[in-house]
Amino acid sequence: MQNTSRTLITLTAFWLIIQPVPARLLEPWSYTQMFEKAELVVIAKPVSSEETKERKALEELDSPPGAPIPGDDIKAVGVNTKLATLLVLKGDKSITTFTLHHYTLEVPPGVALVDPPLFVAFDRKEPTNFLFFLIREPDGRYAPVTGQLDPRNSAVSKLDTVAGHDPQ
Repeated sequence: MQNTSRTLITLTAFWLIIQPVPARLLEPWSYTQMFEKAELVVIAKPVSSEETKERKALEELDSPPGAPIPGDDIKAVGVNTKLATLLVLKGDKSITTFTLHHYTLEVPPGVALVDPPLFVAFDRKEPTNFLFFLIREPDGRYAPVTGQLDPRNSAVSKLDTVAGHDPQ
């Protein structure tokens, strides 16, 4: 009887531990893949950011155009960030500034996120340079080559150095 109780307790504990955890699979992009698909590869620093009026359900950022989108209380908010070019590695070498079109989250109060998107954010007070792998959008802004949903640490990578930064 004691062995049966231990077995039942062990199986119950095991069942509780192995419950599925919600997670998103991130497509790993190599530097070679990003470089080949990008129209502009630059090292740049943020100058200013402003939110746009653009609001989208998160699913819209990762769905083909025209796909049905379920209702979603969590919205992606469009952001335009002006960047100063420090070094052009691929693309038009005359570009001194450009606008990055990206997103941030608008989360309703009381909502906790599990595995949120890896959006980029820039702190103008922190002198940081970034490496960008970008494609040009029809309106002239640039967007991450890996897509809008998870660009941080792939198409937009923070650099550990501040070489080329003008102290102000």
